[in-house]
Amino acid sequence: MTFYNRTDSVMIERLHLEGSFEAGIYAQGYRLFDAVNMIAFLFASLLLPMFSKLTGNKESVKPLATLAIKTIGVFAIGVSVYCILLADGLVGLLYTDIAENSALCLMLLMANVLPVATTYVYGTLLTAGGQLRKLNQMACGGVVLNILLNVFLIPIYGAVGAAVATLFTQVATAV
Repeated sequence: MTFYNRTDSVMIERLHLEGSFEAGIYAQGYRLFDAVNMIAFLFASLLLPMFSKLTGNKESVKPLATLAIKTIGVFAIGVSVYCILLADGLVGLLYTDIAENSALCLMLLMANVLPVATTYVYGTLLTAGGQLRKLNQMACGGVVLNILLNVFLIPIYGAVGAAVATLFTQVATAV
């Protein structure tokens, strides 16, 4: 997951005519997304020993998984909606040099919070259950999808294209 999240800015720089400028726009939105993403990651990390114990004891993980998805879902949806609705103000608050697409890029990236959080919870469940093959297949599929989308979208749309590619990739891996 980290691979296809971090390759976007490199691909923007290499594939777009104004690569450095567009990569900067992407980085502005990605910083806030990454900060929120860390909360979801830490939450999922706490689930690993609980899922491991339940699977080790042959107990149902469904109640814990449901509670985890509901809990992180409320957080993810709340933060996403807040940031999407106030994107212009947040970009203005955080940065002095703002490009035209900065707020749109932030909105698209913040729409990724729920799919990423979902992937963290179910990825942790797959890890605890020893189903690393499924997890790796999902991640490899995400890498291929993200790279293909970026190759087509970045030359035309720059940072916004990369953010759209990220959104499609995250939703696909979450599903």
